[in-house]
Amino acid sequence: MPTKLQKIGKRTVVALDEGRRLGRPLDILVDPDAHRIAFVVLASGEVRETAVIVRSEDVQTFGGDTLPIESIALLEIAAHDERAMALLANGFHMRGQPVLSAAGQQLGRIASILVNETGEVTQYRVRKGFLGRFKPSLKIEPSSLRTMGGETAVLSNPRLGQEPAGGRAESQTADLESGES
Repeated sequence: MPTKLQKIGKRTVVALDEGRRLGRPLDILVDPDAHRIAFVVLASGEVRETAVIVRSEDVQTFGGDTLPIESIALLEIAAHDERAMALLANGFHMRGQPVLSAAGQQLGRIASILVNETGEVTQYRVRKGFLGRFKPSLKIEPSSLRTMGGETAVLSNPRLGQEPAGGRAESQTADLESGES
């Protein structure tokens, strides 16, 4: 069952070989090209190169009560990984990022990201306006995105997000929901 990225960020990372609780993530870095969690950031110093990270492949599951890793030896310093440094340098946070239709119409901002137990993004939820919390969300699957850049996400299908005659925007999954799971 998909889980909101925000909820995953509240779980404790546990090293199973020693039974040690390593703490909650400071950040979870999502790779915008692969649409999956890339790294869990456990600690950060004055400079980003000193951030302590865990690769998503080393997290046994993102679907449980904790984020279990086999050993504390799997912790790395970000400076040793180019991909981690690039994601940290860009300060890439998809939540709050504007989403445009293929025609350039602003559809809203990414309000939440749902991921499965392996860390793959299953859906982006987009809300429009200041009171978007009370409005239905547009559900977008990662395959519907043409671009997930540093500033804006752009849909690939020109029909997604358009207002049909009935006045409701067409979503990737052809339905809107009110409230969040």
